[in-house]
Amino acid sequence: MHGPMKHLPRFIFAAALLFAASPPLCVWANSAPPEESAGPKITLVPLNPLMVPVLKGNRVLKYIVVNMDLEPAPETDAGAVTHDLPRAHDALLREAYLFARENDGAGDVDLEALRARLLPVIKSALGDKTIKGLYFTGASTLKV
Repeated sequence: MHGPMKHLPRFIFAAALLFAASPPLCVWANSAPPEESAGPKITLVPLNPLMVPVLKGNRVLKYIVVNMDLEPAPETDAGAVTHDLPRAHDALLREAYLFARENDGAGDVDLEALRARLLPVIKSALGDKTIKGLYFTGASTLKV
């Protein structure tokens, strides 16, 4: 796609979020970013929202839109992490669909189980020593 049409998928996604999203779901306390301490400031790198399908058979019932932040390891440059985010997001999306397939018919998404499953994927995509944590900062439902 060229010109203004290039941004059409992003516009449709943003419009769907604005007009069809329901109130935020609960996000577990141990998924929250770490508390700031007297030590060095914690840098979090925001990720693009991840749309996790909720399936029943071959049909998508709804999507859970998850907002996430990465915590790079203290010795890691946040700019280097940001540079490799497209590859990491592809890996997360692939894993989210595998997770949805395995939980077919569950009716909802166990966000803590999803986070536990996505952390090794993001570490593999960006380098095990470069990522310290993956935090869910919010989630909402997008009805189909």
